[in-house]
Amino acid sequence: MPKKKSVARTQKVSVKKVAARVNKTTRTNAMPVAAAKTAAKTSGFLLGLYWVIIVVFVSTTCYLLGIYDHKKTIQAAAKAADNVQIIEETSAESTRAANEYLKAGQDKLINGDTDAAIQAFGAAISRAPTELAYTYRGEAYLQSGNYPAAINDFDAVIANNSNSSVAFYDRALANIKLENLDVAKNDLTNALAAYQINPITAVNLHDLYSKRAQLSLWLKQWSDAVADYTSAIAEGTKEASAWEDYTGRAEARTNMGDYQNAVSDYVSAITVISEQIQNVRDESARESMSRQAMGYFEKSGALRVKMGQTDLAKADLEAAYTLALALDDIENLNRLQILISNIK
Repeated sequence: MPKKKSVARTQKVSVKKVAARVNKTTRTNAMPVAAAKTAAKTSGFLLGLYWVIIVVFVSTTCYLLGIYDHKKTIQAAAKAADNVQIIEETSAESTRAANEYLKAGQDKLINGDTDAAIQAFGAAISRAPTELAYTYRGEAYLQSGNYPAAINDFDAVIANNSNSSVAFYDRALANIKLENLDVAKNDLTNALAAYQINPITAVNLHDLYSKRAQLSLWLKQWSDAVADYTSAIAEGTKEASAWEDYTGRAEARTNMGDYQNAVSDYVSAITVISEQIQNVRDESARESMSRQAMGYFEKSGALRVKMGQTDLAKADLEAAYTLALALDDIENLNRLQILISNIK
């Protein structure tokens, strides 16, 4: 019996020990689960916090990048504006320099230094290719005798402004020098048309009509010459050389057989000379005008002879003789004396 009690007590103790171990093990195992739950909560919070930080960082970065790009845009625009300002300043400087060269060229041209004038106008054109600069250089070339170069500059003006009567007139003068008379006459026709649209003081209608009439005379286009000389006379009765319009028309009328009107034109020319010579003080100029009048008296007398107006013809030749005597022109005195003596 005692042995059984001992065994039962031993089993009971063992059961208690086992139960105690189980409970201890259970408690020991239960603690990590709670900690895990707590850790899981902490980890979730931190993860969320990290994402918030990341989102804020990304947003801030994008915002800052946007500001940087915006600043770059502003800086680029500012730089572009500076460049525009520099260009404008450069353009202004070029214009100012061009005007200075233009003024220098004008001074040189007035003083007769055509080569220096051409260089100055060329410098002006390289900085600001204006109509005025081309016109002046063309006129300098015209004075220097470089007619093709002059025409090229006038072409440049006309290409930009088809109503430039100055360029057409000057180009006509260059073409006359090159003996391109038909081309020159066409230029003068265009100059007249341009003047009607845009009248300027640099040229006048008298000069345009008179020069075109002269070309018609050279081209033996008598009717055109008479028409243009008539217009020139109407526009320039106070011109210093107005008598030349009368004598030009007289020549055209003579070739047309219109002797009576031709004589009237010679008389008008002599009248203009007699009026103008009163205000001339230069002796050489007075002598030149007197010789012109002497020639017109002789031409008038010759036409009167053809018309049978012998008395009037003799009177004209005697007037010419008187002028020759005043000029001490022995050669013409002898010739006129013979002509007078031949009139019956």
